[in-house]
Amino acid sequence: MKNRLQGRVQSLTDLIILILIFCFVLQSILKLLGGESALFSLFGLSGLNLTNGYIWTLFTYALLHEGIIHLLWNLLLIHFVSRKVEQYTFKSEFIILVAASVTSGSMFWILFNYNVGTLIGASAFAMGSLTHFCLKRPNEPMTFLLFFILPVTIKPKYLLLIFVSLEFYFFIFNELAGNSQIAHSAHLGGAFAGLLLSSKNFASINIPKFSFKFSKSPKRANKEKKATYNYTLNKTSTNYESEIDKILDKINEKGFGSLNQEEKELLEKAKNLFKTNPK
Repeated sequence: MKNRLQGRVQSLTDLIILILIFCFVLQSILKLLGGESALFSLFGLSGLNLTNGYIWTLFTYALLHEGIIHLLWNLLLIHFVSRKVEQYTFKSEFIILVAASVTSGSMFWILFNYNVGTLIGASAFAMGSLTHFCLKRPNEPMTFLLFFILPVTIKPKYLLLIFVSLEFYFFIFNELAGNSQIAHSAHLGGAFAGLLLSSKNFASINIPKFSFKFSKSPKRANKEKKATYNYTLNKTSTNYESEIDKILDKINEKGFGSLNQEEKELLEKAKNLFKTNPK
């Protein structure tokens, strides 16, 4: 149970979902107390806030939502799509995707709406994740429920084409015309970030790896030190089973996101090997 909990804590997708839910609960409480407008004026993105020097609103707008439907839609995309992106990318790359899609979404929106309204919602990040996944896994069939009823299977590249085409249409004919309350420009900004970060040129950049460490008491540190395993892989070994056991132990203790690229590739090779050579 403890190992499972540690794995969940290390999932950035879970952390993002928990933060968004916490912020929405806080927002709902403030709404009952009549303080929601003050929250928007401090953390929502608008031309007025930027003029007043509230630079942080370029990021904090993503923590707020218009209502429960707005929140649930974003949470569904983040849960099903962003989670998959986190599984096949390094933690540092995923963090960059979060920051870049949120920032790009805010910049695109403010470019066309500096004097109009206030931007809130994590849709730019959700769209950035969708774009990244569809471009990295363009031909991997995915099934979803259309209108939450009809199951539809489609290749990600076609799904992305449909989404982006609709966003462009509504951006030009609705948002620019002032007939929409939906920030299609922010969605397109998030998609742009996903497009940029999924390119081969970005993948070739040497990105520094992020790690987060917290101070621990000596007793707790000694206990964790005793429970830590050595996960060094034997590159010359032909015995896949022993190597895979090490990787599975690492996943069990630290979560899938802790695997490096070499370990992910070895796990994929072993999976294909076991499929063709069953015992």
